[in-house]
Amino acid sequence: MKRPTAPARRPAPLRRSDIPAAGPARRASGTGSVLSAILDHGPVARSNVARLTGSPRRR
Repeated sequence: MKRPTAPARRPAPLRRSDIPAAGPARRASGTGSVLSAILDHGPVARSNVARLTGSPRRR
């Protein structure tokens, strides 16, 4: 008789604090600010990324 297998566990989301600093801090721009928002806040909707980065909404 086969035993039921446990469901696969998802890895923990990557946060900016998990990544070592590469050098002096500088202002994020464009794609960097979007990536920073995602790393800081985890999986977020596009509308929340726009709010967090101050980007204008596109229609």
